[in-house]
Amino acid sequence: MRQEADIRLVALDLDGTLLNGRKEIPQANIEALRECERRGIRIVLASGRMTPSMERPADALGADTFLISYNGAVICASRADGRGRLEHRPLPAETAAELIRFGLARRYMFNFYHEDRLYGPSASDLRRFADIYSSRTGAAYEFLDDFSRMDGISPSKFLYVTEPDERECLVKELLPIYGGRCTIVRTDPEYLEFLGPGVDKGTALARLLGILGLRKEHAMAIGDGDNDVPLLSAAGTPVAMANASPPCKAAAIWITGRDNDEGGVAEALERFLF
Repeated sequence: MRQEADIRLVALDLDGTLLNGRKEIPQANIEALRECERRGIRIVLASGRMTPSMERPADALGADTFLISYNGAVICASRADGRGRLEHRPLPAETAAELIRFGLARRYMFNFYHEDRLYGPSASDLRRFADIYSSRTGAAYEFLDDFSRMDGISPSKFLYVTEPDERECLVKELLPIYGGRCTIVRTDPEYLEFLGPGVDKGTALARLLGILGLRKEHAMAIGDGDNDVPLLSAAGTPVAMANASPPCKAAAIWITGRDNDEGGVAEALERFLF
């Protein structure tokens, strides 16, 4: 890939990519992305986080951005265009109800996302898992004693939070049941996520490109995790971080020399854009 590629949009994962280990944006990344904005290159933040939890890093960046949240279930316009939802592809209500019943019966902590609010079971013995999630994303829970109020509601996504070893047991048990009915994603070692069928960061990026009148070759994507593989596949210039997972590196045409603590995003932008 030559530097002459006609890149008009940059899509970035947050955790492990744009953000360092302290959940801050290295100054080199900020400066490089502000230069992108000055050159008219659109910036897209793409994360598994809920939309409100993405606004803080968007503020810190100091550039107007589009948002792909909930691992691709929601696409939001730029702030200049009012930050309205351009698309929402939730998890079917019937599937969500089954996952709730399973979680309650087996006493797993779970996240149910509806209208940009986060709900979880109120069991005190599961609160440590909720604390893990809140500490990483800044999201605040609304704990419910009775989840029957969510009957018939299609959440943006559903997520179990448990021990890493138990997460792998869940994958083996639930993938044969739900793999054909929804998208199942491993993200952080404790998380197992369930999205609507065909939903991922890559399909969301492709839809956003279509909305903006752009083509795949106009997009650059940078990520580090397995859930970023579809994002990279949807871009003409896919880049993996030095700290990326092996599947993510395999999906890239170039891998940064710097990791997320060292401003690897800035390195990639300098390589292909400046």
